[in-house]
Amino acid sequence: MSQRKLVVSAVIFIFLTAIKMAAPALAADIRQVLRPAVDADFDYRTAFLDLGDRLSQAESWAAARLGWGEAYPASGEILVAAWKTKDWDGAVGLERPELPSEEESGEEAPPPMLVDEPVSGQGPEEETPAAVAAFLESQEAYADQALPVNVTYDYLPLTLDWTAPCTGNAPEGFGWRMHPILGELRFHYGTDIGAAEGSDIVSFAAGTVLATGEDPEGYGLYAIVGHADGWRTLYAHCSELLVPAGTWVEKGQVIAKVGMTGLATGPHLHFELTHEEIYYNPEYYLSAGAA
Repeated sequence: MSQRKLVVSAVIFIFLTAIKMAAPALAADIRQVLRPAVDADFDYRTAFLDLGDRLSQAESWAAARLGWGEAYPASGEILVAAWKTKDWDGAVGLERPELPSEEESGEEAPPPMLVDEPVSGQGPEEETPAAVAAFLESQEAYADQALPVNVTYDYLPLTLDWTAPCTGNAPEGFGWRMHPILGELRFHYGTDIGAAEGSDIVSFAAGTVLATGEDPEGYGLYAIVGHADGWRTLYAHCSELLVPAGTWVEKGQVIAKVGMTGLATGPHLHFELTHEEIYYNPEYYLSAGAA
């Protein structure tokens, strides 16, 4: 018997087995309807097309006599597609034959495969930067000071592709500190990066410039950029702003120049990082290096 006939015969066998189990009395009648599909010497596509029509007839008979309701036609085109993709579940009217149970077959079922299931809400843990512990230790001197309601000392892994906003000294100054000009204890919402006047300030990550402006008594010239997932960054004390509000900027694109406008003791970038309007310590990320 040719390979094509073997394939056709196998499909018919599966169908007849299912019918015989459900209604033995119909098996003989249906076998007579389907037999020509095996005897025909067509290529597999032609045989499947013909077989599909005959299966449709057989299913119609079975549906009428057994009260199955409306039969789903197993068209030849669907059978051909199922053969090409081996997607038997996708062939309307055909189902995988159920395997006999352990009691019916007399054979012992194989042990279940052990699969490591992911625990909901858990993923690979990200190592907390050493800067977190160092910062918390530095703030112990201000333990009697209440933390502003819109600030957290927690470390939140960034979901952004980011880069350092400026090349210069190590970032420092976030949290409670003595103000270098006013001489009083104040909370500092950003970190300061000392750099040469006119040095490039680049966007921390891709996003849209939400606002630019000037605050003579504080930030000086500043720009705010909105990023994905609720993150925002602020760049202050700039000597020059290079992008207007509404501009899309890429990660690392130059958006301003380092200066000392506003309330500043020297040229530096004042950099703030917020997520959903909560301030996070930029030093956690900048000290660890860009992702």
